[in-house]
Formats: sequence, C-alpha cells, structure tokens
Amino acid sequence: MKFGIFYEHQLPRPWGPKSEYQLLQDSLTQIELADKLGYDYAWEVEHHFLEEYSHSSAPEVFLGAASQRTKRIRLGHGVIQLTTNNPHRVAEKVATLDLLSGGRVELGMGEAAGPAELHPFNVKVRDKRERWEEAVKAIVPMFTKESWEYHGFTFVTPEAARAWVHKYYNNLLNNSQKLTDYPSNPNVAMVSGFMCAPTDAEAEVKAAGWTFFIFALSYYGRKGVDAPGTSNLWDEYQAWKGGPEEKKALESGLIGSPETIRRKLRQFQASRVDQVILLNQAGKTSHADICESLELFAREVMPEFHDAEAEHQVWKDKVLAGEIVLDDLDTKGYDIYSHQNEHIVRLTPEQLKAKMAEKEAVAKKAAAGDD
Repeated sequence: MKFGIFYEHQLPRPWGPKSEYQLLQDSLTQIELADKLGYDYAWEVEHHFLEEYSHSSAPEVFLGAASQRTKRIRLGHGVIQLTTNNPHRVAEKVATLDLLSGGRVELGMGEAAGPAELHPFNVKVRDKRERWEEAVKAIVPMFTKESWEYHGFTFVTPEAARAWVHKYYNNLLNNSQKLTDYPSNPNVAMVSGFMCAPTDAEAEVKAAGWTFFIFALSYYGRKGVDAPGTSNLWDEYQAWKGGPEEKKALESGLIGSPETIRRKLRQFQASRVDQVILLNQAGKTSHADICESLELFAREVMPEFHDAEAEHQVWKDKVLAGEIVLDDLDTKGYDIYSHQNEHIVRLTPEQLKAKMAEKEAVAKKAAAGDD
C-alpha cells in the first residue's frame, strides 16, 4: 500500500493579513518533510469561492513550487476542474509541471461541485458532465497517450472499499467504456481524515481540523454555498461540535496511536486499495501537529505497508490477467458519503438536469409575475 497527503488549504475565520501566506508556506514545508520521510504522493485540489473550506484556486502554481522543494514524492492534481479550465491550457500547465518535477505528476480530472463554483465562470450545473467528457476526450491525446486512470478520492468504510475495488476491476476488464484511447494503469485510492499521535486520546484532540472538514461538507450539503462574506463556518462549527456527528467523524478517520491506525489500515489493505491519501491539513490543525503526525506515522506505521507493496502488485497482475476472478459485489448499499455526511445528495446527470430545469422554470415564472 502507498500513502499520499491531501490539501484543500482550509482556512477558517478569523483571518489576519498573513493568514493565507502562512498557510501556503507551512503546506510547502509539510510536503518537503513528507518527501524526506518517504511518502508517495502529495495531492492538491482545485476549488473556487468556498471561503473557509478551500483556498486552493491555483493548484498548478502551488504544485510548481512544491516540485522545486522535493525530489521523489509524486505531485497530484486531485482534481483539476475541467469545467472551468480551457482544455488546451490544462494540458499545457500539467505538461509544464511534469517537466519541472522530472515526471512526477499525477492527473485527476473532475467536474466542480455546483453553482457557487460554476456560475461565476458562466457554466451551468446541468452541463458539467458533458463539458467534462468533452474535455477528457480533448486533453488525453495531448499527452502523447502517456496517461493513467485513477479511481477514488472519497471516504469509505473497508467493506465499501472492497465492494468498489471489485466493481472497479470487473468493469475495467469486462465493461470498459473509455471516452478516448489511452493505456490503462488501474489504481484505487481512498481519502481519510488523519492524525497520528502517541495515544488515541491525544490524536482525537489534535484531529479537530478533520471534524471541521466533515462539518463544512455537511453545512454545504444542507444549505448550499453562501454568498461571499455572508457566513462564518467556524462559528457555526462551534455549535456543531460535541454531537454524535463529530464522534462519528473521529471514529471513521485514521485517527489514533500508531497501533490503532495500523489496525485500521490492515482492513483497507485487505480490501486491496492501492493508496490511502491522508487528509491532515484541515480546519485549524497546527503546522507543528501536522509535521509531528507525518513523522510518527512514517516511522511507526508506513514501513509495514510499503513492504507489502510487491505482494499487492502480484495480486493485481493476476486479476488483470484473469488468473484471479473477483466476485461481482453489489455496491448499491454503499452510499459513498452516507457514513459521514448524509446531507450530500448524489444525483445522476439526468436527475441533476431535471432538477436544474425545474429550478430555472420556477425562477422564470416568478420573474414573469414581477413584470
């Protein structure tokens, strides 16, 4: 199993004149440390206008800086929003980063979340799937067909991970519907809240940032994204803390002593995920706590799972060669967010189009009544 670290660049209020500067400088130092400690990946998101949730509007700039402070860790876009970026510029920026880093780039491509991120770019939510598919078809050939396919970026239980792994490989082998021609390099990744400390109790105290991350998702799921400057997520979070949802968030993450995290990771290892991406920078988690957590995990936990990577690759090769046939497990029972955030509603592209068309019709009717 391999390990990544994950950055939303969360920055809850209140903000000072140098808050954002310090956040980015600390994050670069953390990635430099992770590189020296032997972590495999550093992943950076792209979000826009999500004030306290993510200050990561220019991931290619941040990862470019990280490329010059690291030697071996792979640098991942997780993800670039294809709906708000010109496909040609995506290819140019990713290729440039790959050259600067010596070929260490991983590319994830996504759609963006909803109206708050899309409408300022004059993109309709209902069109985002088609725009994404069209962009994928345009971008991938631009890399001379040197591409990979990545599945993940979600929060799942070990049971759900096993079901999705089986579904992923069975679809890859028996129901591949590629948008364009590229060589497959199958990998399954999962993201988890993370804090490693000498004791479980100490880790839970230091993992408050992860619970803010879960609260923010829940808040957006219930209310949507507020207009800039009209909300204070950090204040809202104070009222949410201490309830059952916070406890559930702490239990679901890779949070605890080295032995506790090792025990949890063995369950995901048995599910055959390729990479666990550790979300450490969240909420107001301090730079010192993040670095100490990375160091303790690298020293006490990571070697066991790195050492098992060769065996895992043998298993994967046998699956892809048809020597191991995976059961066709049902994934319908695993709402991939439900165990942490029941407020997020997952709609199919068709359901989303219908919902947005209905919303637009109501708005037009109201406008006509005003006239």
